[in-house]
Order: sequence, then structure tokens, then C-alpha cells
Amino acid sequence: MSSANDVYITLLGKRLSKKGLRFIFEGEAPLCESCRLRGACLKLEKGRLYEVVGIRSVTHECAVFADGVVTVLVTEPAVTIAMQSKVAFEGATQLFEPIKCRNYDCENFGVYCNPPFFYKNDKLKILSVGKKHECPLQYELKQVTVRRVKE
Repeated sequence: MSSANDVYITLLGKRLSKKGLRFIFEGEAPLCESCRLRGACLKLEKGRLYEVVGIRSVTHECAVFADGVVTVLVTEPAVTIAMQSKVAFEGATQLFEPIKCRNYDCENFGVYCNPPFFYKNDKLKILSVGKKHECPLQYELKQVTVRRVKE
């Protein structure tokens, strides 16, 4: 079992490449098909959240990014989400279960309750448990900081 905070080397647009930048990897662009650096860019998992933790200085030409790309070090960051109170225990590992909610207009829906970068049954390590999560529908939720654990 490995932690999702393993460090990965990839390429990212030079202007975007700043420590702390978080992005969801969307996969290959059509212009990438014939690129000689394609393999270096496509090591990440589509749909996952990554954070830039290091930047190298050499710039490479790129058909997608006009200013070119640089080599960056990225990791899957710890994030705060909402989790049912009855399973929110610090140090525990839980399978991710999106909150079953139809309140799509709620400001928490896609940020805390149904983050797009976690998939049903992802294994999450609970790093800390915070305060009660305020839910307009009165669900019993806690704010938890989690990190995905890969098998």
C-alpha cells in the first residue's frame, strides 16, 4: 500500500507552474498525440487533484502551452471534506462515500460533500477531524482532513 502523497514528476505550463498550485489533471489534449515529451506529461491519473511542490528551471517547447512547459514535482494533497459524523475518527481509514444529497445549489455540494477528485470507494486516511459541518439539510457531518491511500 502506498500513500497518495507520493511525489510524481510531470510537465506543466510555465506560467501555471507555481508552488502550491492545485489542479485536477484532465488527461491528454489532442495536440499531445505526436509530442516526444508525451510520456512525461501523462503519468498522472485523470480526474485527480494534484499540488505543485517543486519546480525545475528548464523550459521545453509545447504545442499546448505557448510559453512552454517546465518539469514540476506534484503530489496528491490532503484536503478537507465533509464526512458522516459516525465514521469520522482521526487515524481511521474509510472508503469514500459521496454524501447522498440533491441540494445541488448548496455551496458545499461539490467542494466538501462530493469533491470531483475522489471516487466512490477510494480509500481515505483521516488525518484530523474538525468541527461539525454546517449542512442546510441537517445531515450529521464533520469536517475531516483526508489523504487518499492507494493500494
